[in-house]
Amino acid sequence: MGSQFSSSCTAFVERVYVIHNTTHIFIMPLRPDYPPQTSLLPQAVPRDFTDHTYATKHGVALTLRIWPSPTASPSTPYLLWTHGGAYCTGSHYAPPSWVIPSFRAKGWHVIGIGFRLAPQVWIEDMVEDIKDAFGWLRENLSSILDSQVDIDRYAIGGDSSGGTLSTLVGGMLDPKPKAVLDVYGPVNFLASNFSRPPNPNPSPGTFDYTEDELATALADRDPSHAILAAPFEWESKNISESEIQARWAVTSDVFSLAPRVKLQTAVKDYIGRRGPAVGTVLRLNDLKTEEEKLERRKEWSPHHRADGNYPPTAFLHGLGDAAVPPEQSKEFAKKLKGLGVEVFESYEEDVPHGFDQLYTGPEVDGWDKYIVPLVDFVDKKARAE
Repeated sequence: MGSQFSSSCTAFVERVYVIHNTTHIFIMPLRPDYPPQTSLLPQAVPRDFTDHTYATKHGVALTLRIWPSPTASPSTPYLLWTHGGAYCTGSHYAPPSWVIPSFRAKGWHVIGIGFRLAPQVWIEDMVEDIKDAFGWLRENLSSILDSQVDIDRYAIGGDSSGGTLSTLVGGMLDPKPKAVLDVYGPVNFLASNFSRPPNPNPSPGTFDYTEDELATALADRDPSHAILAAPFEWESKNISESEIQARWAVTSDVFSLAPRVKLQTAVKDYIGRRGPAVGTVLRLNDLKTEEEKLERRKEWSPHHRADGNYPPTAFLHGLGDAAVPPEQSKEFAKKLKGLGVEVFESYEEDVPHGFDQLYTGPEVDGWDKYIVPLVDFVDKKARAE
């Protein structure tokens, strides 16, 4: 869910990823040819997009970004994308590297939806933001795209924490999406890896904030303080502001590493050191009893909400993922198939959380194996009459 990785080498020059959580450090060997951390960030996005404000809540402008299909017609479908970042970082400006080229190659429009980040809002607010964006698109997308879109022919997808949101909202929208795409998203908050208690002795932070300052920021529930975008920890420390702006295709008046943004990134790091991010996004500390907490975990778990009317669903997950175990996807897929829902599953061996960022285009080895069949499944479902 946006857990941070740092690459290093062993004495045998074997690349590894060191993944920190609240109580353990996982050392996960990868292929010797696996690339450095920068490759697990979204690549610079195509510049032929338009940005739009779909709502303003508590003074916060909520925006989305539209990349139009290069071969649009009145029957063209569109993809809604919800980004990852442990519910409190990431951005809608740059979906995973493969999303735009793969779907536009199939003639799709691609839309990145911005939503407010925790802790000032919680998962219900994020879901409502995405639903409001969908409602705005239903009213405005046709005119924006000169009627070169089928407003009922769409899919929704997301990566990591965005996979939680896409699988939640995918079961709520009306009309429902033709397909849902879940890229290593947490979908069952009752699983043991998401239900462990907070770490009482978290590791020291590496940002220029005291623990008291971070605790105060984490406790902030004022929705007027919410923001829509912030870089990951590693990204904020190793990638310059100008490069982030270039990757996201934003100007300094839209995004900068301002103090508020830096604090957001530090809070995400603070949350990660203390315990699973789901505790924050579900606001479990607001509840008094374990029974109430258990019920809330279940209520907001896509795995437990889905029924036989759920849309066809595609899964992409790395089998070396220690941030969101692949069992999250496998068990949800198994449940959906048991309900009679059509499912497509794609799992890549020995790769970590965020591995799909490597797939920047058809020239990359593995594109035809992991990306093309996934997109073909979604495309087939969307175009079926």
